[in-house]
Amino acid sequence: RYYYFQGSQTIIMQFEVSEKLGFNTDADALYFGKGMPGTQTKRDLVINSSYEYPINVLIKIEGDISQFASVSKNDFIIQAGENTIVTYFVKSKAETEYGNYSGFTTLVFTRPLFE
Repeated sequence: RYYYFQGSQTIIMQFEVSEKLGFNTDADALYFGKGMPGTQTKRDLVINSSYEYPINVLIKIEGDISQFASVSKNDFIIQAGENTIVTYFVKSKAETEYGNYSGFTTLVFTRPLFE
């Protein structure tokens, strides 16, 4: 199947593995705060469709954080004018070293060339 590229959006992601817990609720990126090794945090992202036709959403995660990150759904369709919530999860392993882990997520919006 062939798709027509409609656009994309890139969002910074950041997580700190630390001996303490901490929260960052700023909305200029997907911040997962601070967590001890082996902990999981999550953030919700609302995706709104302003298109007049169904749109396919493909989510990519890159950078250091990608080894810990996952999403609740990927490669899905949003109907015209609708919105959906995607939950991003970050779960470090018990042996993860303390430090900052960052990267970014890119949401790629496409639609089929032919129905």
